[in-house]
Amino acid sequence: MKDDLWIHAGSSKTTDANDKEPVELNVSAGNMFWADDQSGQDLDIQFAVNGKRTPSLPKEFTPKATLIPNTIEGTCNSLEVYLNGQGYKILEKIPTDGIKSPGDLRAAILTCPAQPQNQKTIIKPNNNGDNEVITILKASSTLVLPENLLGEVFDIDQLSEEVVSALYDTLAENGLLALEQYEHLSNDNRDQNMVATMLVQSVEHGRVYLHFKNKYGADAALAYLKEFIFEGRFTVKSMPQWGGKLGIVFKGDRRNRAFLTGINYGIDADKVQMFSSIIQASEDMASGSWRNLRNNVSSNANPFKGTNIISFVFVASFDVYEFFTKDIGEQNIAEFLGALGITTAKLFISGVISMLVLAFAVMYLGSFGVVLSAGILFLSIAGVSFLVGWGIDALDTKYEVKDKVKLFLKDAFPGLTIENMINKDIDKNKRDIDNYIGSSAMHGSGFFGF
Repeated sequence: MKDDLWIHAGSSKTTDANDKEPVELNVSAGNMFWADDQSGQDLDIQFAVNGKRTPSLPKEFTPKATLIPNTIEGTCNSLEVYLNGQGYKILEKIPTDGIKSPGDLRAAILTCPAQPQNQKTIIKPNNNGDNEVITILKASSTLVLPENLLGEVFDIDQLSEEVVSALYDTLAENGLLALEQYEHLSNDNRDQNMVATMLVQSVEHGRVYLHFKNKYGADAALAYLKEFIFEGRFTVKSMPQWGGKLGIVFKGDRRNRAFLTGINYGIDADKVQMFSSIIQASEDMASGSWRNLRNNVSSNANPFKGTNIISFVFVASFDVYEFFTKDIGEQNIAEFLGALGITTAKLFISGVISMLVLAFAVMYLGSFGVVLSAGILFLSIAGVSFLVGWGIDALDTKYEVKDKVKLFLKDAFPGLTIENMINKDIDKNKRDIDNYIGSSAMHGSGFFGF
């Protein structure tokens, strides 16, 4: 049994986890002991006074407890707890102050649910009426406290400066890790684009998988992952039977497939919807249908359409983070909107370039009858999107386009800050109040006929 999975609470009061009021029992016949085993390890728990053990305690905390008949003299030496037969010394010598009868010695053991080793449980806030209290459950490397403080409940205002400092260090060590990672991403465009691309691709494939599962069944959806993504090999060629339009021709024996049961698929077919936009752009490019190409590419690159919104929300969150970490007097609305505008433009341009590059590659390879791999094409979609986005960010960093736009708008609208807006509201409310008080004071005074 590991020490950090159980808490010793030695006092004359025990508290049920579901009851905020202390439970006090008067015991005149002997010492009384409780247990609440939440570890999930089926512990055998016993207490011992002067080496005299209790029977195994009940597994759940109830007002019923195990009693050791004792005398006052027999109560005042050692107190131990045994977990699965292994003894732990709690008190070497029980203090005699306050013990007027054997029943004055009461003890309880509460075990916590077992946690994974890599999970840190540090500080647990308690709801204790109007008092702010905390329970220290487990010390981290920076929380240097006496061992007997684990499990104790403290009023926050009563903690010493050393303990408060240790708690602050612990929170800083563990609670700010996510913030540190966010700050790293806010300064690294490459990693931003990598995470955004992964999010969009993951959601897109998940969405398509669920669509196939609902329409064709779970077996067909699993077959989609195998036959389409991992084993799918195809060519893109002009199909005479379809008036020269492009089609997707899959290789292999269709009779052995559960999802791709056909050989030829039109580029708008439901089962090849993951390719349809790219191949449609390839066809528009090959036929010179530039208007259709423009509409198709623009629609698919729209940051507010489909799963693209995930990428926009993720990347734009760094503009929001930067805005709200500034002093309130520096939070300029025009500057913030300019930053969001440039972010939106960068995402749109990145999507357009990625789409054109992939459509040209598919058209070029298809013209030579090259057999393509669905898996490679999916990796190419993610890879090209990432590289193009990274390249656009690099150009923006080099030429400081975003920073210059933000500075221009900030200089053009210097008064458009959160602080000024709040002050205007405050001034307006003050004027309204003054006018109301003034008119009320004049009412019935004889001025102006009132």
